[in-house]
Amino acid sequence: MGSMNRVVQGGRLHAIWVVALFWLVTSPSVRAQSDANAKLSAPEGQIANRDNTGAALEKLLKAIHADGPVKLSETVQADVFALLPSARRGEECPSPASVSPEAIGLRDRGDGSILVAQLTNCQGPFVMAYSPGIVPKASRLFDLSEGESLVNAHALNLRGTKRDDDLAIVVHVGLVREELRFFLHRDGFTFAPGGVLKDFGERGDCSAGGDVTGGFASFIRVDAAGRLVVLRVDAACGGGAWQAKCELWSVENGVTQAGICSLPGKLDAKSLRSSGWR
Repeated sequence: MGSMNRVVQGGRLHAIWVVALFWLVTSPSVRAQSDANAKLSAPEGQIANRDNTGAALEKLLKAIHADGPVKLSETVQADVFALLPSARRGEECPSPASVSPEAIGLRDRGDGSILVAQLTNCQGPFVMAYSPGIVPKASRLFDLSEGESLVNAHALNLRGTKRDDDLAIVVHVGLVREELRFFLHRDGFTFAPGGVLKDFGERGDCSAGGDVTGGFASFIRVDAAGRLVVLRVDAACGGGAWQAKCELWSVENGVTQAGICSLPGKLDAKSLRSSGWR
């Protein structure tokens, strides 16, 4: 009988300990302190949205209604960082990646808007694309070399599909040049490199005098046949354009020139953009 009482008492004590432990773990104050400690011990931004990762980024993506520059808040930057895929073995960094607050937004063309952002880790800068989803989708596009930076992005239909789901990324290269890099949409939210159009832009230098050293800019559009139309306009230091040329390019199987095209009537940037050039 004494043995039976000891068993019963032991069982009661065990039950009391289980209830106490459950209360301790589920207590709001304890959970809050646990989250606070986790935030202090993790790299800055890594779990800024621990219970709702991607919410701020998703909200920003839904607010993109036109192509152009987008300013990323600290909360959105934390989401962008948190959605990075895990580093492969041997590529881990001792500190978290930083996110540039300047990004490019592309409006929804049927599959959701896109955010193109530049990040930097211990191995150097790279470019990511993000799109809405239950958790925002992320795709690493390419790495940037030293001295390169993201300038602009365009959504284009480069292969005769139903939507503008390919990407053309403008990259600043070296001191004064820009080039256009193509990424063709694949299954899901993935992209494959489609080639590079070099000499897409160049910053001018008018300090030495003369009237034909104002650099040049390029404008693009896609014609009815799915060819990329590239208009290069060379600027004069005194204002306006001093020469221009229009070329057709195919990007479906590598970047190859496909012909020439007629120049538009007006070559100023405002007129070109109002008539559909980007």
